[in-house]
Amino acid sequence: MTITEEKKAQIRFETRKLLDEFSKALAKVEGSEANVVREFYSRKEKQGNGKETDKEFRQIMFENAPNKTEDTLLAEKKSW
Repeated sequence: MTITEEKKAQIRFETRKLLDEFSKALAKVEGSEANVVREFYSRKEKQGNGKETDKEFRQIMFENAPNKTEDTLLAEKKSW
């Protein structure tokens, strides 16, 4: 399908019109502050020798894995 120069110009005009209308509407929005203040903003780090966290990590990974054997995660290269 070939787009003519006339159709391209029409698309540009309509796009510019939509962007201008959106910009004007957005300028009218009050409270455009995007700052959010949170009491807690990061997860707590676990303390220990690492063995407990390694076991927990392994358990979580195996619970979330769709394809697995008893002790191996099965993955495909470039399947997505």
